[in-house]
Amino acid sequence: MLGNAQRLHMLIKPALRLTKKREYDNHQGSS
Repeated sequence: MLGNAQRLHMLIKPALRLTKKREYDNHQGSS
């Protein structure tokens, strides 16, 4: 169970970073 949670965290963290970067890029593009 703990290993599964760790694996999920490893998958989710980069995804969050990607979405944050995409939002930032969108803001840069609109202004």
